[in-house]
Amino acid sequence: MSHRTMLTAAALAVALTGCAGAQERTPAVELETFTSAEGGFSVSVPVGWDRDGQFPYAIDDAVHGVMLEGPKGEGGAAVKIAVLRYAGTGTIDGADDYIGMVLFNPTRLDADTDPELEPIEVAGIEGRTFGFTKFELVILPHKPPDLPPGVIAEFRPPTRQVTMKVRYVVLPAGRGFWSLRYEAPEDLVAEYAPLFEAVVASFKTLSK
Repeated sequence: MSHRTMLTAAALAVALTGCAGAQERTPAVELETFTSAEGGFSVSVPVGWDRDGQFPYAIDDAVHGVMLEGPKGEGGAAVKIAVLRYAGTGTIDGADDYIGMVLFNPTRLDADTDPELEPIEVAGIEGRTFGFTKFELVILPHKPPDLPPGVIAEFRPPTRQVTMKVRYVVLPAGRGFWSLRYEAPEDLVAEYAPLFEAVVASFKTLSK
């Protein structure tokens, strides 16, 4: 165990926002239990949020779990929560390799600084948590131009760059690992950080 104080799931809202009173702004969100037998876990997730089955780094490893998109901020980017299990049977060489892949993100706005990897204990498992700032390009409403018959052209739709705050919790899981991720635009990060805290606190492993 690190000599530093082990964080608890209850400290995530403060880590994300720097505000101990963030829970006072938590919206009322109903939760339901999501169980992944393949991923070996259960977790409480928001009801009614859109699910995305395109898991990141799925070409590098077997991935099971859930990815959700919720409310959108003023810039059009959505709050996102994901709980995924990477089996450790692919090309990702464990949690350290995964963390390095995550941090080597071309959309990071703070790539010139190394985020601190803080120890955290979730469901009796000692892992690490870290955060960074990135941007997301949101496609704006537009109408593609009408082209004459036979004309082929590349059209790039207009976009807006939205600043996002990201928080990861990475837990070892045998050969693989679990990845719990929170991502939100700046105008919603404090509002939904306690929701991610609740998701993390609900995480449970399934007995084999």
